Amino acid sequence: MTLIIGYNFKITIEDQMYCDLVEGTTDILTIPFTKDSIFKGDFLTLSPCTNPNKHADFEIIGHVTSVKDKNGTPIKKTMRVKQIVDDSNKDVSSAQNHMKYLKAVDKRIDHKLQKLGDQIRSNLITIEENQRWLHVSNAFLHDLECRRDMLDFMNAKEAFEKFKVELDDEYHLGMAIDEHDIRIDNYNYQMSELMNENKTLEKEMDDLNHLKQYISNEIKLCEDEINQYSCTSQSID
Repeated sequence: MTLIIGYNFKITIEDQMYCDLVEGTTDILTIPFTKDSIFKGDFLTLSPCTNPNKHADFEIIGHVTSVKDKNGTPIKKTMRVKQIVDDSNKDVSSAQNHMKYLKAVDKRIDHKLQKLGDQIRSNLITIEENQRWLHVSNAFLHDLECRRDMLDFMNAKEAFEKFKVELDDEYHLGMAIDEHDIRIDNYNYQMSELMNENKTLEKEMDDLNHLKQYISNEIKLCEDEINQYSCTSQSID
């Protein structure tokens, strides 16, 4: 096979990773960090550790990402790859295994989307409940402030005679007003936190939906490849 474009790297990897990539059960390659510049579109020749003479060619189809340790030192690189197979040697089982892997990923995405949606709905219910309690607290606060204003404009004797207000009510009204102020602040803070959390969750859902669309397209390509192989086999027979 002749590699037409890109730079070719020869890399020895763990046996299990090699098998998983060749069988199509994963498309994520992880290698120790190297200062070599590897990019999307480059080609890799991979060999298992126990059998360096055995090899398979891959094209990098996803961006290469460097993973760092807690000290910020790069320790490995990850990338999405796709095996390059001669038309004459294509094995339908590879496409079938890869499609099985993609469908499993798609199922996990659906599960994650369901959990995110449930959390967003739960947050919205809590926000609505807080808004109702906020309206009630604001009404109570307004009533308390009106009562305290009444005491400010009247002396204690007039207040007691006209409204049966105890002489120490102004103190207790002040405490009640402070408590409602704190409660209102807490409601507002909690609603703000929940709304910010929902924005983050919605962004995560949006990213997952884009990934789900990509996975669906890849599954369709696998199905087309399997159908093409089936048609070719039947014509040969």
